[in-house]
Amino acid sequence: MNYTPPPVAHAVPTSTEDAVLTRTRALCQRRILWLEHLASAAAAEPTLQSVQSRVLLDVAAPDAEAAFLAAHPESRAWLDTADACESWLMEEGDNRLRHLAMALQLDTAETRLVQLCLAHRIDPSLGHIFARLSGDDAQRGPTEHLAARLNGYGRAAMWGPATALSRWCVLHASDATGQLDLDPFILSYLRGGSEVDPDLLGRCMGMNDPPNALTAWPVREVSERVISALGRGTPARIQVIGGPLNGRKTFAANVSETLGRPLFVVDTDHVDPGQWAHTRMLVQRQALLHNA
Repeated sequence: MNYTPPPVAHAVPTSTEDAVLTRTRALCQRRILWLEHLASAAAAEPTLQSVQSRVLLDVAAPDAEAAFLAAHPESRAWLDTADACESWLMEEGDNRLRHLAMALQLDTAETRLVQLCLAHRIDPSLGHIFARLSGDDAQRGPTEHLAARLNGYGRAAMWGPATALSRWCVLHASDATGQLDLDPFILSYLRGGSEVDPDLLGRCMGMNDPPNALTAWPVREVSERVISALGRGTPARIQVIGGPLNGRKTFAANVSETLGRPLFVVDTDHVDPGQWAHTRMLVQRQALLHNA
C-alpha cells in the first residue's frame, strides 16, 4: 500500500501573501485528494466510467465530498494548515486583508472569495491547478463555484448583488466565464499600495501637510466634538461654509491632523453628474481603507 505522509504544519505566516498562498494551496491539496478518490471509484465501477453517468448520479455531491474529506487524515492535516493561516489573517496579523474585511464589513464567505482571487494574482501558475479542480482546462481563473467547493460551501452562493463585495466593487465577474478578479485598486491596496484610486485622479487629492490654522479657528473644539461622537458610535459630519480661498480646506486639514487622520479633498466640480453615486462610493472606499 502506498502511503503519503500528512503535510508538515506550516510555520507562522510572515506576510499576507504568504498566508493567502499557503491557505489556498492547502485547500487545493484537499480537493485533489477527493478528485483522485473519484477517479479510483470510477475506474473500479463500470457504470461510473462516463462523464454523463457521473454527473447524472451526482457522485461528486458536496455532502459526499465533505464526508470523505472529514474522514481522511491527510485532508484534516491540510485543513489544519489552512485554518492556521486564516486565523493569522483574521485574528492575529495586522494586515491589509483583515483591514479590508473590517472596513468594508465583508463576511467570512466574501473574505474567502477575496483570498482566492488574491492568491491567483500573486501566483498565476495556480491557474493550472484551478483548471484541474474545475474539470475545465479553459477555466484557469478563480470562480465562485470553485471557491465554494474549496471552502466547504457546497453549491451555496458566496456573494450577490446586495453583498458588501458588490456594493464596494471589490470583485468583478466575467459574464462569459464566471471567472472572478479583484478590482485594480483593491489589488493594489492589498499588495501595499497607497496611491489614490486611478478613477479618482483629477478629482481627489491628499492634503496631509496643512499650513498652520489661524488662532481664531475652532480646530480643537471641532476635533473634540468629532472624537466624542465617534466614541459614542455616532457618525460625525462637519460642514464648513465660506467663500473661495478663505481656508476651508486648511481648516479641514488641521482638524484631520488633530484627529491623526489623513485628509482626502474632492473637487465636486470635476465629477460627472451621471457618475456621482459611483464616485461617492469610490471616495468613501478610499477613505475607509486608508483610515482617512
